[in-house]
Amino acid sequence: SCLPVTSLTTSAISYQTATIGWTEPSSGTSPASYEYEVRTSGAAGSGATGLVTSGSTTSPTVSVNLTGLNGGTAYTYYVRSDCGGGDFSSWASATFTTLSCNVPTAVTSSSIATTTATIAWTAPATGSPTGYEYEVRTSGAAGSGATGLVTSGSTTAPTVSTSLTGLTASSSYSVYVRTNCYSGFNSSWTSAVNFSTLQIPATVPYSDDFSSNNYTFVNGTQTNKWAFGSATGNTGNSIYVSNDNGTSNAYSNSTSVVQAYRDIAIPAGASIAQFSFNWLGNGESGYDYTRVWLVPSSFVPSAGS
Repeated sequence: SCLPVTSLTTSAISYQTATIGWTEPSSGTSPASYEYEVRTSGAAGSGATGLVTSGSTTSPTVSVNLTGLNGGTAYTYYVRSDCGGGDFSSWASATFTTLSCNVPTAVTSSSIATTTATIAWTAPATGSPTGYEYEVRTSGAAGSGATGLVTSGSTTAPTVSTSLTGLTASSSYSVYVRTNCYSGFNSSWTSAVNFSTLQIPATVPYSDDFSSNNYTFVNGTQTNKWAFGSATGNTGNSIYVSNDNGTSNAYSNSTSVVQAYRDIAIPAGASIAQFSFNWLGNGESGYDYTRVWLVPSSFVPSAGS
């Protein structure tokens, strides 16, 4: 009798390749060859639907190197013995999944200046990517198109950093990175990592009429955020705290700590600097307040603290 193969194995699995193997029957008629099918759906011998590839090997060859697979895809493969003269065993089967294209991790920004910065990330722990793609945006989700897209590009693995140029001073940016595992097969994008370029310091004497926004806001994910606009002010525009991204100066009764700052160059040797501003504060005593700090320009404030 023509007996089925046993001990199906899968090895050397990558994005698009894998090796399947089996053990010849230990008894019965010695097979002359073996037939195999690799499928995403359907039973062995059920036809073209779901059939990825098929073929045969001549005994004693009991393995096949598969190519042209799709990454991150589950496959079932079937093998049967061909004992000659139309005598076949039943099909034996096993499953495997090709490697997924994993998202890079630990996206960071560093060496931030007025118009330049460096972004970096960590390669996925598994897989062998061909490279990475990145987008730097002022608005919009990664891959959403030209609106808000400042620059984009790619690196070839194993390079996991790139230098950005041509940015605008005192501006906020979001960085997104994804892995490219082979042409047309990418990971999802990372979550946004935000940074702000440095300001060009103002010189004294300095006066700001808020006709444009010269401040950098550090709002993070706080509910109440600094905004620039005309919702309130000592006539005209101002900066103010808002819970609706500047549409109004309404705020929510939840704890929020946010920062607004302006770099000003104090002349060397100066011992006294006068600073004054118009402000309006409405809120609950003991809870709502504004603090003014003088710190070196190298200090980077953070939201929430």
